[in-house]
Amino acid sequence: MQLSNFKIISSIIVYLITIFNYNPYILTLYCLFDIYQARLDIIIHHIIIIIINIMYFYIDKYKCIEKQIIVSALTKLEISSLLLIVKDKIKNKILKFYYFIIFTILFIYFRIFGLLPIVLHLYNHQINLYCKLLFYDILSLYILNLYWFILIIQKIRNIFIKK
Repeated sequence: MQLSNFKIISSIIVYLITIFNYNPYILTLYCLFDIYQARLDIIIHHIIIIIINIMYFYIDKYKCIEKQIIVSALTKLEISSLLLIVKDKIKNKILKFYYFIIFTILFIYFRIFGLLPIVLHLYNHQINLYCKLLFYDILSLYILNLYWFILIIQKIRNIFIKK
């Protein structure tokens, strides 16, 4: 699916704001704006992020995890998203291949290895209903990332089978 230039620019702005200064309001508005034209997996992702953003305001009250740990993890997730949204603008096949390699490495590092400690921490700290809900929401995000990781692996396999 080709993204319009407006969509790319607005996504980049939201991701940069999120990376450098986490703002749950801006991210939630972006998710609501983007949800109407997205694939099912993206819709699920946006719903998960909206729920996390709502729960963000109560993290300190229920003491399952430090707010900064969640903020840090969520902002790092957006680094691979930045690369993903501009990949269709790259026309050179060799450059596109290396770009995909960099995206894959960053995706695995931030979305698989980076989120796992938070999932495990929340699993071990389900001290109240809020913490349980936060755990299941973050776990859902992690499972979705694993699904996307499988798609990336299939794409890599297809690249090497063609050669």
